[in-house]
Amino acid sequence: MIPRYKPYYDRKELIALFYSDKEIIKKFEERFAKFVGNKYAISFPHARSALFAILKGLGIEHSEILIPSYTCIAIPSVIIASNNIPKFTDISLNDYNPTIDHVLSQVSKKTKSVIPCHLYGYPAKVKELRQELDDDILIIEDAALALLTSDVGRYSDVTFYGLGPKQLDTFGGGVATTDNGEIYEKLKKYSSSNFSKNIYCNIKKLITICGSYLYFNKTLYNIFNIWNECERDRHYTMDFDTYEKHLPKDFLQSYSRTQAKVGLSQLKKAHKVIEKRKKIAEFYNRRLNHIQNISLPPMIKGASYSYYTLRVKNRNELIRELQKRKIQTDTIFQYSIPHLKTFKEYADKEFKNSLFASQNVVNLPCYPTLLDKTKELDYIVESIEQCAELL
Repeated sequence: MIPRYKPYYDRKELIALFYSDKEIIKKFEERFAKFVGNKYAISFPHARSALFAILKGLGIEHSEILIPSYTCIAIPSVIIASNNIPKFTDISLNDYNPTIDHVLSQVSKKTKSVIPCHLYGYPAKVKELRQELDDDILIIEDAALALLTSDVGRYSDVTFYGLGPKQLDTFGGGVATTDNGEIYEKLKKYSSSNFSKNIYCNIKKLITICGSYLYFNKTLYNIFNIWNECERDRHYTMDFDTYEKHLPKDFLQSYSRTQAKVGLSQLKKAHKVIEKRKKIAEFYNRRLNHIQNISLPPMIKGASYSYYTLRVKNRNELIRELQKRKIQTDTIFQYSIPHLKTFKEYADKEFKNSLFASQNVVNLPCYPTLLDKTKELDYIVESIEQCAELL
C-alpha cells in the first residue's frame, strides 16, 4: 500500500526525545520564529487553538470574520466558539484561494478581521489585500498548509501554522507568529491564563510518535489500514466532523515538550521537505499533462505544495480504482462549508466554485520519501493512465 501521507523523520527525532531541557518549548518557539522570518512565536496544541487564542486574546467578539468558503471546517467552528460570525468568500479555481475582489465584495462595517488561507500551499495575495483593506481590519493568515510559502507572515498582523503531516510534523500542534510586540504579549498572556499543562499530554505524544514507526512499517501498514478505513471507527477517531461545531478535547492544553523536541529536529529538514514536494509536483505535472478530463494544479512560484491536488469529474471512481491498486488518495476538503447544514445559516451566496472544488478534487500522495522511490511514482502515474477512460 502506498500511503496518502507519511511523516518525514528518522532516528534523530527518536534520539531527540531523550533530551532533557526545561526550556525546550521556548527554544522551539524562538527557532520557529526565526525560521519563518518573524520576531515572535507562541505554540499551541492545535492550529485552531492558535486562532482561538488570537481572537480571544485580542478581544475580537461579536464581529464578522471573513474566511474562504473552501477551507478547513475547524476555522468557522473556532470563529463561532469565540463569539464571532463567519462570513464566507468564494474561491478561484486556479489556486483555490479567494481573489481580492471576492474578499472586498464581502467586507462590511461589521468586518473586524479577514483570514486569507494559502490553501494547499498556494500563496494568497496578502500584500494586495493589506493595501486595499482599512487599517483597522486585522489580517490573520491561515498558514496551516503553507510553511515557507512565499511572503507568508510578511504583510499580515498575525499568522498561524499547523504542525501536522504536511511540511513540518510534530504530531499535532500549532504556532502563532507576529512582528507586533503588543499582539505577542496579549497572546502570551491569554495562553498562560487559559491553556493548561498536562503531563499525560507529553506521555500521549511520546506513545504516538514511537507508535508511528510501527504504523508506517511496510508489513504492518496494511493491517492498520483496514481498521483506519473502517467508516464507523473513523467517526470516533477524527477530532472534528462535518456535522458538529465541537472542538477537540485537548483544545486548551499546552503544546508539549515532547512535540517541541521533535519540532527542533524537524525544522532542520523543512527546506528539504518542501523542495522534495515541489519536485514531486513537477513530476506529476510532467507525466499527467497528456491525460484528458484531468485539471492539473498550477505550478506557481512561491507555492510549497503541501498537497498535490487534481480535479476530475468522476472522483469517486478514480479513488476506488486507485485503492484497488493499493494507492491511497486524500480528498481532505471534500466539502464546501456554506453548503453544509451546520453552517448554512451563515451563507448568503451560492459559492459555486467552492462547491465545484469540493466535489471534484483529489490529492495524490506527495510525501518526501516518494522522491527516493521513483518506481512508486511511476506506478501511481501508470495507474491513473489505466483509469483514464473512467475520468
